[in-house]
Amino acid sequence: MLTRRYPVPDATLHTPADELPCSYLVQYPGPAADLNAWNLHYNTHHPPIMAKFPGVRAIEIYTRVDWVSGLGWPREEAMQRNKLLFDSAAALSAGLTPAVMHEMRADFHRFPPFEGGNTHYALETRIVGPVGA
Repeated sequence: MLTRRYPVPDATLHTPADELPCSYLVQYPGPAADLNAWNLHYNTHHPPIMAKFPGVRAIEIYTRVDWVSGLGWPREEAMQRNKLLFDSAAALSAGLTPAVMHEMRADFHRFPPFEGGNTHYALETRIVGPVGA
């Protein structure tokens, strides 16, 4: 998937020594009626709202890239995924404030038509390289 990174107010992790950062992943399996319209709306409108979550340290949106292979590996068909990074699980819980969630939901209702809904995952995250690299 192609990775697009978006600015946040403070990208410096402040994870307590005995904890791990926490990623909040969302997957949209799709399909969209018009994938270009979907990506244009989502990438234009949703990241500025995501950046309002208190304590968010990174925003990444992943869009599908079609690839060719003769290896016969199963192909993942998700149309889009995104990731928000927080200092810890507690920071994620504190950061998902009702006011911003309400704004996210209002924008969700303005998305171009798509199928498949979405799924959300909170995951402890081990960072193997520099954040944003």
